[in-house]
Amino acid sequence: MTDHEKDGSIKPELAADRRARLRDYAFPRIGMVQVSRLLPHHIASVLDAMAKKDKKGAGTILKMRSDLSQVLAQLMRDGAVDHNYARSMTLPKSARLDTRERMALTDAQILRFQKKRGFLTELDMMALFSREIGGHRTSDEHAGLWEEVDTKHFAWMKVRRPKTDGEVGQSSRVGQRRT
Repeated sequence: MTDHEKDGSIKPELAADRRARLRDYAFPRIGMVQVSRLLPHHIASVLDAMAKKDKKGAGTILKMRSDLSQVLAQLMRDGAVDHNYARSMTLPKSARLDTRERMALTDAQILRFQKKRGFLTELDMMALFSREIGGHRTSDEHAGLWEEVDTKHFAWMKVRRPKTDGEVGQSSRVGQRRT
């Protein structure tokens, strides 16, 4: 159990999801290796198996890398391991990517929505904002920074995928910024 689970800063259902992923994917690959003997190839074998054998998507594999990193970070704090190999591990090239085109509401759909409901709540405004920047996911829009918006002519905006980009500064081959 990590400190985040002990102090309640992670929701119980998220902690349960983490434990299930570790049980289903990490433990069968790593086995009964002493934590002090964990090496990068142990972490890579888990991520590679998820991509190749289980055909998991990049988002799910990114969650597993985060899960392993959180556990190793806790073990580092406890003095049981010297390195958190999961932190800098790149995602497998064979990770399945979601390449579906983003859908955006048409002018007619936006007008019909406005006539029926109006733009009264924050959620309504987020729907309008989402439509205006090309149908990106809400989490993508929340991650946006004003430095990534042309505030003079409003002709462009860079949108990143926090779900697949990983943490800022981490190496990941997915989640390219789109303009």
